[in-house]
Amino acid sequence: MATPRIGYVRCQRDDDYLRSLETVGALVMAVDPAGDPSHLMREVDGVVLPGGFDVDPARYGETLNPSCTLAGGERDGYELDLARRCLRDGLPLLAICRGMQVLNVASGGSLIQDIPSQVPIAQPHSVPDTLTTIAHELEIVPGSLLARAVGDGMAVRVNSRHHQAMKVIGEGLQVT
Repeated sequence: MATPRIGYVRCQRDDDYLRSLETVGALVMAVDPAGDPSHLMREVDGVVLPGGFDVDPARYGETLNPSCTLAGGERDGYELDLARRCLRDGLPLLAICRGMQVLNVASGGSLIQDIPSQVPIAQPHSVPDTLTTIAHELEIVPGSLLARAVGDGMAVRVNSRHHQAMKVIGEGLQVT
């Protein structure tokens, strides 16, 4: 099997993501989030949209909540365009944290901008201690792509460092 060429959009925590991709044998093509992503699309077998700061709520028709820290620059536009192209062309896309939020907005969805202030009954989603502190459990939907990867009927305990979540799920997406 050929070495997979994975497009990766640079972010604040590049070392962790790049090390993980290289550990599983990927040839990583890291790009800055600026300009036209069409060149990247021609060169890769899949794309990783990593975590980072918040997507500008103007991108999904809402006003900014004071709790948001925007990514700024060209990142929103670049990643939204890249996600739409991946969906259109059927290119595999791994969306992590902010990347999932970008994917949702690119598909016409919207976000809860601040879980603590907008969903007061929610369990904690931002554990400040360490990257390895467990915050909550996730139930994996049987028959989903994730279930096929890790096993049907599984529940996993995860760390959690986000304050946003999906509000309206984008077209063609399913929470699993």
